[in-house]
Amino acid sequence: LSQQNGDGSFGSSIFETALSYSALANATYAPTELQSAQGYIEAAQLGNGSWNDDIFETALALLALSDAYPNLFVSSGELIFNPEEPYEGDDVNISITVRNIGNSDAENVLVYFYARSVAPENKIGEKLLSSVSAGSFIPAQITWSTIGYVGINTIYALVDPVGAITESSKQDNQAFSSIEVLTGSVELVISSPLSALPSSPTDGDSVTVTALLSNEGEMYATNVEVDRKSVE
Repeated sequence: LSQQNGDGSFGSSIFETALSYSALANATYAPTELQSAQGYIEAAQLGNGSWNDDIFETALALLALSDAYPNLFVSSGELIFNPEEPYEGDDVNISITVRNIGNSDAENVLVYFYARSVAPENKIGEKLLSSVSAGSFIPAQITWSTIGYVGINTIYALVDPVGAITESSKQDNQAFSSIEVLTGSVELVISSPLSALPSSPTDGDSVTVTALLSNEGEMYATNVEVDRKSVE
């Protein structure tokens, strides 16, 4: 780094600067120096798109600039479910760790989640991360309702699914893992004794009866109705 010139270059050529940039980008974290070198390389590009009208120097410059981009990375091993063995009706927290292993920050990082297959109709949620700095990581989380998903489901997490971010690689933007949604029973139990207000009504009084209803099964019960016959 001490050999870098004031204009951001290394040595006296694009050749030396591009090689130095690539070496630094893959060996250390020096954002200020790298940004300066990147600026030098970009400013030296000719109007015809080349560097010095030289195929070799142009290839080196393009290779170096590819190292300047962010690289968003997700791993199937970091796709986490909580709970891990849900019953149908449970809400599952799905979390994926989004890492930026590139050399520049990534802004407005969008993450899509899918169940069963990657198709628009199977999207179960999305999360927008305002920024993932170079060398850092941030979890992206959604809550998934398992109603209608009994059985084994493959869950997919896709980073930058619409290709809005220029990266050094797009090969590590998808992760997937399987989760089984279990089925169980609903066992509704009315506990006794019941309570009534007023406790000593007279003829014509309206009485409010309160019953404690519990579900001792594994599945959620919805739209439960309790009528007078049930609590007599």
